[in-house]
Amino acid sequence: MAKSNGEAQRAEQARMAWEGLERGVATRLRGLDGFRVAERRAEEAKRLWTAGQFTDASGPGAITEFSQARAQLDAFLTIEETAEERRHRLTLDAGLVEELELRNAGLQTELASARERLEALQGVIARLETERDRLAHERDRLTEGLAKTTSERDGLQRQLEAARAEWERRLATEHAEAAKQRIEELEQAPTAGAVSALAAADGVREQAPAPTVASPGQRLEASHGIVMLPVAAGTYTIGSPNNEPGRDGDELQHRVSITRGYWLAETEVTQAQWRAVMKTAPWSGQDYAKDGASLAASYLSWTDAVEFCAKLTAAERAAGRLPEGYAYCLPTEAEWEVACRAGSAAAYCFGGDAGRLGEYAVFGGAREGQHAHAVKGGRKANGWGFYDMHGNVWELCADVANWSNGVVSDAWSDGAEDPLGKSGSRRVCRGGGWGLSTLFCRSANRDASEPGNRGIFLGFRPALAARSGR
Repeated sequence: MAKSNGEAQRAEQARMAWEGLERGVATRLRGLDGFRVAERRAEEAKRLWTAGQFTDASGPGAITEFSQARAQLDAFLTIEETAEERRHRLTLDAGLVEELELRNAGLQTELASARERLEALQGVIARLETERDRLAHERDRLTEGLAKTTSERDGLQRQLEAARAEWERRLATEHAEAAKQRIEELEQAPTAGAVSALAAADGVREQAPAPTVASPGQRLEASHGIVMLPVAAGTYTIGSPNNEPGRDGDELQHRVSITRGYWLAETEVTQAQWRAVMKTAPWSGQDYAKDGASLAASYLSWTDAVEFCAKLTAAERAAGRLPEGYAYCLPTEAEWEVACRAGSAAAYCFGGDAGRLGEYAVFGGAREGQHAHAVKGGRKANGWGFYDMHGNVWELCADVANWSNGVVSDAWSDGAEDPLGKSGSRRVCRGGGWGLSTLFCRSANRDASEPGNRGIFLGFRPALAARSGR
């Protein structure tokens, strides 16, 4: 802190008083020496008088002279004592002045240091303002680029929808021609199964029988090693209770009715199966991906998965391996969660202990590698025989939904029959992935992706179901 004006004035006054006192004391000391001489003379006169060596006339005068000298001496002694006291006080004041000067020197040093720090801070502020301006410019540039990208995306989305409509039109034409040819063959050579085959060729799906699951070994084997396991029709509870750890707000626990049995793939679609059907490899050359025939296919969009199911349906129908009225498709999220739980009401198919998840799933960063892993891979299946329902890749579902702090679906309600979300801009995906925590791998956890998004975690497993009238 700086020395105050009052302290400076007091120090100056102390110096001036000290100098004046020293001059006064010196003067008085010179006078005191004279009086001390007079005192000695008076003492001598008193001695002579006492000894009777003075006359009557001279003795009293000497005594008077002595008394006067003594009185003046006492007065000067008093002045000397007062001067000594003042000298002592001034000594103290001089110490205070020295202390104040030292403090002032320290404060000057601190002030200089503070000025240096201030200049450094001003330099930092200037650099930050420059960086702020640069970031503002970059933000404006990115905003402009985002607007352009959004416009391009919308254009591509329109092209995609037009291409999909054209593809569906061509596929319907091909199916109609194949059905017509099959009808002609059956009419020329009827067999015991001709009636049901004709009905299937005509597209009559409402009378399709549901698969029976009474026999545990009843399953279907499609081409390319795709194994389908049956799930019975029934009423099931999906979603999570309010006290489940990690629960999100979009996991309302409720009951749904599945009115027809369906099949679901035993595993996620592998790279080998995808290549065999689609003749492509979207994951190839991507970050966080690895080639391997038994690895779960990743970097797949919802649109990709739908096209895979359509091609597999056409191939299996041509091979005569499809039950009447059934087609390969993505499972609804209700169908997916029923199969995932395999009768469990807990957070996972095996119970609520997240510490056991590693027995059934690849998750949490996958110490074995930062990519989708081999299906099964030595892990356990759930109680109904399905592998990797938790972790490995997010599994795309058929439901359409929106996103607002969670999945928003028009089909997520209590008592719904064969629920299938049909409104929104996103597509539901379930099960978590190899790089995600246990909370994302819970049976009830829900997420949603853009239909054209090919994310590092995205894959799927097909269902075989009757979708008539839905």
